[in-house]
Amino acid sequence: MCVFKIKRYIILAFFLFVVFFTFGYIHGLISPDLLDEMVKELSFLTEKLISLPNWQFALVIFLNNTLKVLLSMFLGVFFGIIPFFFLVFNAYVLGVVATGVDLHIFVAAIGPHGILEIPAFLIGAGVGLYLGAKFIKNRIFRINFKEFKSVTLLIIVMLFLAALIEVYITPSVVNLVI
Repeated sequence: MCVFKIKRYIILAFFLFVVFFTFGYIHGLISPDLLDEMVKELSFLTEKLISLPNWQFALVIFLNNTLKVLLSMFLGVFFGIIPFFFLVFNAYVLGVVATGVDLHIFVAAIGPHGILEIPAFLIGAGVGLYLGAKFIKNRIFRINFKEFKSVTLLIIVMLFLAALIEVYITPSVVNLVI
């Protein structure tokens, strides 16, 4: 399947991402303690991950993101609910996180790997929303899942490169702006 075939679903995914990022950002501004609660919840996991050698840390990030995106994609057959909530949750959390740092630090921390990771998430969610729409229209049974092989490969490559960038490049970029 060509990404252009599902273009409108990717655009919908992008729209949802922007809307819920904005909601998260506004909620983070209104409730500053929200970010502290999120950080507290994740601190144990973060400490364990940071202690890993870089290649293992990159592998964990890659496998985590790939699993989530692929599940979001293919579980989209259930009315598109999973990719919808996947987008809403991730965009909202990212919006809340954006309230905790200056813009230039946020861009430095997200930009290098996010330039591949976020589009991979949006493409995966777009596929999931497409499958959900097909399911609702009762045409899901005519979908050949083999046609998703190329878009799945594209997403996997994007997420692999993003994980490497997140571990090996993003920290240096953040250090440059701090």
